[in-house]
Amino acid sequence: MADETDSRGEAAAADAQKTPSPQDMATPPPPKPTLAAYYGEPTPKVAEWAKAVRAAGGFTAADTEEALQQLGARDPDLRKTLALTGAANPPPALRRWLGDVTRHLLADRLKGVSIDPQSPAHEQVGRIALGLAPGLRDKDRTVRSAAENLLRLAIRRITDAKPDFSAGEMLALLFAPLREPEADTRIAPADLRGRIQEAGIAQLRDLSLVQAAALDRILGAERARAEAQDRSSALDTALAVERDRVRELREKLVAVEARAETLEAEVGRLTQAMADNRQIGAHGTAELLARMRTLLAGRIDTLLADAADALEIEPPALKVAKHRIQSGRGVIKEEIEWLDESSG
Repeated sequence: MADETDSRGEAAAADAQKTPSPQDMATPPPPKPTLAAYYGEPTPKVAEWAKAVRAAGGFTAADTEEALQQLGARDPDLRKTLALTGAANPPPALRRWLGDVTRHLLADRLKGVSIDPQSPAHEQVGRIALGLAPGLRDKDRTVRSAAENLLRLAIRRITDAKPDFSAGEMLALLFAPLREPEADTRIAPADLRGRIQEAGIAQLRDLSLVQAAALDRILGAERARAEAQDRSSALDTALAVERDRVRELREKLVAVEARAETLEAEVGRLTQAMADNRQIGAHGTAELLARMRTLLAGRIDTLLADAADALEIEPPALKVAKHRIQSGRGVIKEEIEWLDESSG
């Protein structure tokens, strides 16, 4: 009996070693780091799959191309694709895939809609929302979910590229595309009051955040307007001062120009007077020279020659010589008196 009991225990121990434990049976194999595996069935957990992708380094071109081609069949409402945005610290390959698939979907479903990637984030999102508006209002749940998820993908991609986007302006542009086309915007305040009455704490927190941001934006705009008005008033004052200064300078310029014209006329008059005096002086000098030549050569020289002849004869005619000398002195005296009268 003891041998039989021992043999049964050994057999049981051997069976226990061959049979996997419940813990071993509950541990699934790691997911394959491919897009085909993620979009296949069953869908792996995003965190575990992203970890495997990081370890693998990326996707092959064939894997990416196949995922894009079969995306409509494998993820018709884009729920799986949107779930990838929740990966914590996503690997570079996953970020590239999200960018590629978002661009692919927008190009495929927004044909004819032009979006400038250099424009502000809220303008880009507004154009995309308008293009997706028919899908956002579609009666088919899958079509509507696909449009909603694509809009969320686009918002995530655009705001990641431009994190300083204007939330208020973006919400303003999303208001019309997200409402029914026949909805009256005048009842929006009533709708908001109803939401507040029915909202939970999380929704109230979100609504209050939006309102606080709107009020902050309004206050910022009012401050900017007040500052602009102050700057405008200061500029108006400075402009008035400058206008007065310009007017004074123009008046001074007119006075200076008038003075310049007066001085120019005076300079012309003096120049002409100098020329006239120079001409008169030239005539006077010529006349004086002619008069002196006539006096010296015609009268004084003759009188002196007669006086000299009178002194050379025997006996000398002293009375004649004296008379001739006296006559010469008289002529010289007359010319000196004429010069005094002319210079005076």
